[in-house]
Amino acid sequence: MNGPSVAAVPTGIKTMPLSSAAALSTTGPSWVNVLCLQNRGKIPPPAFGLRGGLAQPLGDFELRLRRHMISALLFAVPLVSTNPQKVLDCASSAHVKAAIGTLGQLGASTLDKWAVLAREPAAAACELVRSLHVVHETHVVGYEQGEHPETMRVIWAIRLLRYLTGCQDFRGMTTEDPAKWDELRRDFLLRDNSGAPAKSWEPAEGIRFFQTWMSRDSVFIAPVDAQAGIIAHWRRWYQDSGSRGFQFHTCESVDNWYF
Repeated sequence: MNGPSVAAVPTGIKTMPLSSAAALSTTGPSWVNVLCLQNRGKIPPPAFGLRGGLAQPLGDFELRLRRHMISALLFAVPLVSTNPQKVLDCASSAHVKAAIGTLGQLGASTLDKWAVLAREPAAAACELVRSLHVVHETHVVGYEQGEHPETMRVIWAIRLLRYLTGCQDFRGMTTEDPAKWDELRRDFLLRDNSGAPAKSWEPAEGIRFFQTWMSRDSVFIAPVDAQAGIIAHWRRWYQDSGSRGFQFHTCESVDNWYF
């Protein structure tokens, strides 16, 4: 049975066999790669469109419009992917900066310094959020914390944010397979909001930045992608709420802010 007639291909326009086109649609490069190849002249831009079920040549206006759309997309993609995070502008006192500057140092997280931060919670929250970054340790043993001051500074920054915001906390998603983690790390990180081991953890539930083994003060830390998501949550919270009249109050449950 003969199929519908197809308009003749104008001279000088290269075409792709239907078999190759079908393969490209299922196994070939992504649409972004195809656009890049078209923009560089490696793949000719589509010169045909379907009208009434038939392939027909596109007019000059349509071809120009498609080329402009492709160029706009190619120009916009790098702008989105390389846009740096906005640096928080914190109006903090010297006392707040000094108290936060000692986080992570052994014996530095004393109650008097916490009181300084509690008196200026908004400024302290800004400095704490601004100081967050991902760390690459997965487990810091209690008696070795002095050997990891920068990692512990981030851990204490999260603890203080929880403390100053009335036990607020965030979870992050990870693409890692927990089955490949150390058994202890998996047991501590895959926990529900009450701190109990999750009976049937699902990736959509996310995980906290860290969990602490109470009796040994050992810290188990989330994967880097989950950390990045949690940091982004804290930044959005500060920009949308923390810097706009949030009612700060301290967290009275040590289980909720320390561990």
